[in-house]
Amino acid sequence: MAKLIIVNEEDQERVHELIDQVTTIGRSSSNTIQITDKKSSRNHFRIEKEGERFKVIDLGSTNGTRLNEERATTDLLCPGDVIRVGKTTFRYDGPGEARPPSNKPPPPPDDDDEVGATVDLSEAASAAPAAPPKDEEAEKPKYVLEVVEGEDVGKRYELGLQPLTIGRKSSNTIQLHDEASSSFHAEVKKEPIGYVISDLGSTNGTRAKARSAGEFEKIVKTPLSVGMKIKIGKTVFEYRNVGKAQEEDELFATVALDPEKLGDQIAERPAAAKQPPSTLVLGGAAVALFLAIVVGVVTLLPKSGEEKGPPTDTPPPPPRRRRRSRSRTATSRWTWTTRATRSAGSRRPGSPEWCG
Repeated sequence: MAKLIIVNEEDQERVHELIDQVTTIGRSSSNTIQITDKKSSRNHFRIEKEGERFKVIDLGSTNGTRLNEERATTDLLCPGDVIRVGKTTFRYDGPGEARPPSNKPPPPPDDDDEVGATVDLSEAASAAPAAPPKDEEAEKPKYVLEVVEGEDVGKRYELGLQPLTIGRKSSNTIQLHDEASSSFHAEVKKEPIGYVISDLGSTNGTRAKARSAGEFEKIVKTPLSVGMKIKIGKTVFEYRNVGKAQEEDELFATVALDPEKLGDQIAERPAAAKQPPSTLVLGGAAVALFLAIVVGVVTLLPKSGEEKGPPTDTPPPPPRRRRRSRSRTATSRWTWTTRATRSAGSRRPGSPEWCG
């Protein structure tokens, strides 16, 4: 029975028998064999049965599939062949012809990394010395997240063009074995303003603290600055630039001041010579004085409508009453009545005009 002897990045060994027609390998849980290597893709490669033999087929993975330390796309497997994905190896034990020995020198380690891949810098430093970096690479900044508290203190994760996810699930770029972290907790992404960390709706939240801040604050989305610390559960990361320093790093970074040196620099600074007041200052003073004089004069002037003479206590004379004249009709009626009365009164008894 053909089988694969699998050794993961933690040197844990297991055996998988190739009983299926197609066996898929990758970081996704939907694969026949799920691996947790940081350099593996979700669907990395598969092994197909072809007659009595088996062949390996790469599924367009980011970092490639190594067969006996050579990059492979589609190849028949021979007994003793070793397939490598990152630091996880698959040794094939099954039918096939023995592969002739190769005289080619092994390729340098980690040459399958592409821009944006996550690289464990602490483990790479403990390996064989690599070739000196190129001048172009030395002139570029290199931003990393370094673990400063929690498990794997000192471990670094390089940030590239691809988003970097942090969480408890094995499909994250950085997997945390912390119950206080969510399955998909946070994400670090490159944006035009730089690297930005976003909380992915975690239960306990993502906290950040700038270099000059005293306590961690809960964030939803915030840009990263050099020296900033990120706390997820019990793990604390620090955002650092291990490459060439940039001007924006110095601009947004916090500088610790020495009070003694700062006092000495202030004392050594020469005192500025007293300069005569400028023409602009003198002109402004003259205008202010003129305005003050104008306001004083206007205040002393009497208001309109006020009497200039002294006030008197004599009351004003009462208004003259207007006499009403009788109308012409009433006057004529009065005159006629009076005449008639007089005529009647003149007739006395005994007079020839009086009749009893």
